[in-house]
Amino acid sequence: MSNPYGWSPPTNGQAPVYFSPPAQEFQTASPAPYYAAPGSAYYPAPETSYYAAPVSPYYAVPEASNYAAPDAPYDNGYNAYRSFRDQHATQPTRDPFAGLPRSSNPFLSLSARGARQKVTMVEALILWLRNWNNFSGRASRSEYAWIRAVQLVGQILWWVLLVLMLQERDLAPTDDLTKLAVSIALLVTSLVALVLFFPTLSLTVRRLHDTDHSGWYVLMRYVPFGSWMLTRALYQGSVASGFRFDDHTKPPYGVEDID
Repeated sequence: MSNPYGWSPPTNGQAPVYFSPPAQEFQTASPAPYYAAPGSAYYPAPETSYYAAPVSPYYAVPEASNYAAPDAPYDNGYNAYRSFRDQHATQPTRDPFAGLPRSSNPFLSLSARGARQKVTMVEALILWLRNWNNFSGRASRSEYAWIRAVQLVGQILWWVLLVLMLQERDLAPTDDLTKLAVSIALLVTSLVALVLFFPTLSLTVRRLHDTDHSGWYVLMRYVPFGSWMLTRALYQGSVASGFRFDDHTKPPYGVEDID
């Protein structure tokens, strides 16, 4: 154990403190600047009386008269002075992410939550059909946008063909072949719409999941002005917190699953 007695080093602008052994008297005048020469005892500053202890290795700066400020708290040279209350006071902590939406939390980044990749038109068609019955997980904006674009083009071409067939039927009302062609076209239209209903619905639900909306949000189309709100949600960018809709027991097919 080191010797606890003697001079403490002057730290943090405070005067040194002398800890005397029991039964040893140490007299000092009012605190004042002092000098110390290497390898010698302390010498008083000019016009001051100072009784110093034996040789000490510490040196003081003559100009720093604030070392002996009477109101400055003293320490033993090992640590800055702090009261017991200051050392053990409970400091309130503030959550830097409190009040922020989940999408702005850096710990919920898209890369950390397995974001869906951008896909081409062919890839989007394959994933759309392979995930026809998957209502969990997420779908990227490109997956949904490509399918909607293909469906829109297909619907326009189909309606053009149907209108031409109806005009042909009106021009030849007695032509049984034209009537049969129109009936077959309507039947095929109904069957195609029925077959593609579930793949399109599952894709819509997964796209809503990717924007952190529940799949039931699709019912907004039946609410006044709800179609606009639904369209806005469907074409919104991906939100990292949408990972809560992922089902790890039944993940959707991704680009890596395409042969």
